[in-house]
Amino acid sequence: MLNDPMPFRQQAKAGLDRWFAQQHVDPEDRVPVREGRRNALIRQAVGPLGGRLSATDFERLVAALGVGLGTESAISLVDVANLDPETALDTMLATCRWILDGALADAGVT
Repeated sequence: MLNDPMPFRQQAKAGLDRWFAQQHVDPEDRVPVREGRRNALIRQAVGPLGGRLSATDFERLVAALGVGLGTESAISLVDVANLDPETALDTMLATCRWILDGALADAGVT
């Protein structure tokens, strides 16, 4: 994603275009902007923690990790924070570690 950003940026643009195109449609008739693959992959990766966290905390962890990685995170770190791809990747990994450490600490898991 960081080394070949074009397809990921096109995907982000398509999602935004879909969101804007549906603003005149009744909210109940709108189709999802994105498929949700990221959350499914994150749930799989942190699945072993499912029994150690409440369902609410588990879903909150999945959502928070989704902020720490992915296309939008990469775009923000490269375009807004002006990081090179390697530093952006290191920052995304550190962010996800901090999120995970915080979630486990809050749940009293050592």
